[in-house]
Amino acid sequence: MQSTRFEGFRREALEGNSYCYNAGCEVVGHLKDFKVCPQCKIARYCGAACQKVDWTTGGHKEKCGIAEW
Repeated sequence: MQSTRFEGFRREALEGNSYCYNAGCEVVGHLKDFKVCPQCKIARYCGAACQKVDWTTGGHKEKCGIAEW
């Protein structure tokens, strides 16, 4: 069981994952490559376009700054 869990982490580290908080985004990459929202430090985005979409229509504007999501 534990080896399966580590295989998942290894695969994610090698191949990347979808970390962008914009629901419509399909960009896959490594966590370090996604920029963090400067205000809440929780949401991550692949780029400025996704951040803008999530802020204006995705609901991040209402959630940002709230300590408990």
